[in-house]
Amino acid sequence: MVMKISRLFYILLLSLVSCTPVFAPELMKQAAIDPPFDNMLRSSSGYQGRMFLLGGTITDIKLVEEGSLLEVAYTPVDSRGYLSSRRGPDRRILALLPKDKGILDPLIYKKDRDITIAGIYIENRDGVIQQMPYQFLLFEIRGIYLWPERTEYYLRSYPYWYDPWYDPWDYPFGYRPWWRYYPYRYWR
Repeated sequence: MVMKISRLFYILLLSLVSCTPVFAPELMKQAAIDPPFDNMLRSSSGYQGRMFLLGGTITDIKLVEEGSLLEVAYTPVDSRGYLSSRRGPDRRILALLPKDKGILDPLIYKKDRDITIAGIYIENRDGVIQQMPYQFLLFEIRGIYLWPERTEYYLRSYPYWYDPWYDPWDYPFGYRPWWRYYPYRYWR
């Protein structure tokens, strides 16, 4: 009985920990989740100084005079700061970490890494994407979370009759355990 209660306690504790927000609750309460990009591009004065929660994929990082400047392809986030699977507007933003708060190492914060940012909207800034002029929204970073790198795994499918090592008498339905997937059959 005690063992069942302790298992239930650990499962409950794990489920509570796995649902925690990315940033501290105080920072999450201050931040708005979906920035109105079109309104911010038209008139930025009503939004300056407001904090937003943004997510995306790093497309470029530069160490400039002001500090570390990230160019991010925007992805919507949910209320906990996790990246959403739905596709957001095709928009890029700039995120600046001032020099007095440190620098972001370009080897760690590199291209194609996913991040979540809590940032204060500063201004619109003109820039270039390849050779085309573009107007970015600039945010000052107050909190940043770098998501772990995605890894891809190769899983081998079940063997078929045209598999060179297929033997229908080995196991039912042609399935063999992983230790039988060697290029040579030493045991026969």
